[in-house]
Amino acid sequence: MKIVHTSDLHLTDDEKYQHRWDALKEIVEVFKKEQADILVIAGDLFDSVTDANKTYEKLRKILDEIQVIILPGNHDNEFYNIEGKHLGSNVTVITSIDAYLDFDNVRVLGLPYEEGLNTTEKVYEKLRYASSLKKTDKLNILLFHGELLSTSYTTADDFYEKGRYMPVELETLNSLGFSYILAGHFHTRYDVRNMENGYFIYPGSPVSISQKEKGKRKINIVKLGETPKPVELNSFHYIEKEVRLSIDDDPIERIDTTVQQTFQESQNSKFLLLLKVTGYFNGAKFSITEQMVNMHLNSLKRDYNIECQFDAKDIGNIIANDKLMRKIIEKINSKGLDEEKRYAIIKRLVDAFLEIK
Repeated sequence: MKIVHTSDLHLTDDEKYQHRWDALKEIVEVFKKEQADILVIAGDLFDSVTDANKTYEKLRKILDEIQVIILPGNHDNEFYNIEGKHLGSNVTVITSIDAYLDFDNVRVLGLPYEEGLNTTEKVYEKLRYASSLKKTDKLNILLFHGELLSTSYTTADDFYEKGRYMPVELETLNSLGFSYILAGHFHTRYDVRNMENGYFIYPGSPVSISQKEKGKRKINIVKLGETPKPVELNSFHYIEKEVRLSIDDDPIERIDTTVQQTFQESQNSKFLLLLKVTGYFNGAKFSITEQMVNMHLNSLKRDYNIECQFDAKDIGNIIANDKLMRKIIEKINSKGLDEEKRYAIIKRLVDAFLEIK
């Protein structure tokens, strides 16, 4: 059996986010290409209950030809409480731990999101019950939508949410005896954790929902008995680039080179470039002001799919009018320092100079 696993599409009726629906269609294409048996969506298929009610009929055409298992997440769980909704002929929603599914050699259980499960103790009780329902003569899979408590996950991985969402420790999951735990909730990246008897997998969002989710997006492919593998999608995503200017740079030239290279390297991708311009430049040397650089960035927005943040500083006047500053910078440049060290020293120098002015 082969399973395609994704989560956190956050589908909505807002046309501005049509790319999320496009990502779902691409996932179905991958499913068919891989000749998979089941598509698992491990929570937050919809962005809200309102979005689910407005758009769920669109799922029928997309999902009707394949077998799908959906787990409710914290954004859409209440939508599934209403019985009789038709999402597709072969679509099953696991709304309780007892609503497990049996296949020839596999049992699939799910722990849907539940309000109030905000401590590891409460979640453990539910997971222990789920573990008691395992079938000893089958391979057992658990679907889970919640937080893996780990030092490698921080608030930056959350979807702008506060509070605890079904938190669990990896050590707890190790004790449950599942071969695969197919999870959702964290968006930022594809992540596989080895357990004593199997694997815990976050696929990450298959399409960027917020600017925290950078780089090409992925889904998870599980061929039972084998190591999970990521498959890269061509869905919408964010690319982040920083142009850190130095005093020898023509700022316009550096910016244009970075933008052009990025779009050439990713010309067949669906993305938005997040460009951040930092550092220091010698505006007097190139007859360029901060306002001129900012105006150029605004002009790039008309030609490219790009958002710009301008945090650089023109120190041309300081260099031109202060002999000591020029000598110190010449000395720094003569040392052959790497760019990081050189930038750090010049930053301290400029900050100190501005402090005493």
